[in-house]
Amino acid sequence: MLVSQNQEDGDVYFHLKGRTRAGGNTRELGQGFVNLRELLREERDLLLKEIPLRGRGGDAGTLVVSLLGYEVLRAAAPPLSSWERASHHRDLEFAAVDDIQATAV
Repeated sequence: MLVSQNQEDGDVYFHLKGRTRAGGNTRELGQGFVNLRELLREERDLLLKEIPLRGRGGDAGTLVVSLLGYEVLRAAAPPLSSWERASHHRDLEFAAVDDIQATAV
């Protein structure tokens, strides 16, 4: 996960399943995910993050997730490349500008 080139290898999935009243088979109603690399990029644990759940019919609700693991991931992860660090800081700058613009409106 940490050294894979595939971003999805760091995904942690959450599945919402349902069962018929008669106790029949279960079926998936929706799923959502968080990415462990997000913890590394943001340099923090995920606390009370809203995860949208998507199903065959579209929106299946929202799950609120806390995922504590940043310290362990940081200890195990290779250092971020200069491009990843620059991308992360650029995203933070854009987010700050968006907040300022939203407040000024």
